[in-house]
Amino acid sequence: MTTFCTETWELRKFLDIVTRINNMSNSNNLPKLEYEDINSGYGTLNKDISKKFDNRKGILFEKNNILFGKLRPYLKKWYLSNFKGIALGDFWVLKTKGTNVNFVYYLIQSSSYQKVANNTSGTKMPRSDWKSVSQSPFYIPSIPEQSRVGNILKDVDLSITLQQRQLDLYKKLKKGLLQKLFPKNGKRVPEVRFVNFSEDWEEYKLSDLSTVSTGKAFSSSDFNENGKYLVITNKNISNDSKSNSFKTDRIDISDTKTIQKYNLDGKNILVTMDGVNLGKTGLFSNKNAVLAQRVGRIQSNQFEFVYQITSSNRFLSEMRKLSVGNAIKHISLKQISNYINLVPKSVMEQRYIGILLKNIDDTSITQNKKIKELKTLKKYLLQKLFI
Repeated sequence: MTTFCTETWELRKFLDIVTRINNMSNSNNLPKLEYEDINSGYGTLNKDISKKFDNRKGILFEKNNILFGKLRPYLKKWYLSNFKGIALGDFWVLKTKGTNVNFVYYLIQSSSYQKVANNTSGTKMPRSDWKSVSQSPFYIPSIPEQSRVGNILKDVDLSITLQQRQLDLYKKLKKGLLQKLFPKNGKRVPEVRFVNFSEDWEEYKLSDLSTVSTGKAFSSSDFNENGKYLVITNKNISNDSKSNSFKTDRIDISDTKTIQKYNLDGKNILVTMDGVNLGKTGLFSNKNAVLAQRVGRIQSNQFEFVYQITSSNRFLSEMRKLSVGNAIKHISLKQISNYINLVPKSVMEQRYIGILLKNIDDTSITQNKKIKELKTLKKYLLQKLFI
């Protein structure tokens, strides 16, 4: 049976629900926690600091203390400690008094607290003002309700952490497979192969494996916000391109030949040919989109295998090495077409490799969507569970 809390929330000053800890220590037996160790906005550590020992001096914190980064508070550096350590840098170390620690931890992530914390002093190095924050009132419920609010959000955070770990494992798996399924420098065969394949790999140009083309210089005067076709440019290329969930210019086209030549229906690998993202690739497919100039387009019967080649760091590095220009670097279709990579002679082996890696990519995309959905849920709950 579900029970609901009906008690009125009370306004209490922040100073009445927490104590700011200022005990200093330089013990080299306690791990040191710095700004850079915390994932912004998520309250998790991005590395193992359990053996990060030195004699630098900082604020001593205990288990269940809340750390809040007061320097550039918009960076959202917060952490609920589950160990004893020393905080280095511009942190407030907070100990709850008469309140549930999880509730207070999520209170500092709410918009009501963030608004006050980001009313900063200083321009280049803005800092939250303790005098202002400590005297600011916040609505606080009864202890039982605090516990329920804190536990709900803690469960969501735990789910995000578990899903993120799973995604990290998929990324690690793919990295390992790329190292094993493709020959190392100076080698002609990979360390791991599918059964019944033993021939040496050979060098192929990208143009031997695919068709490389570019788009059209559509006139901006023809753009129409209600146009049928999206005009895809370099700014639209990303790892999430195939979701087609972005905004860009639109155009109406009546010429059949133009539509046939530049329409992005089917499977396409797009390559950024100039600008800061030069050499970056992304998948794209949309029958109601056309390709603009300065974007490379790769189509292939061995699509999945070719995508793994062109989405590699090696391809990105080579394209940037070949780029020319002063203010804006650029590459040509010829440079893309002439990109050389070791490739298995067997089309079937190419296909097996491409499909295996695609399956991992697809699983990672699905996993990433789950994480985004959970983060959206948390954002919604922070808006609805606090006043």
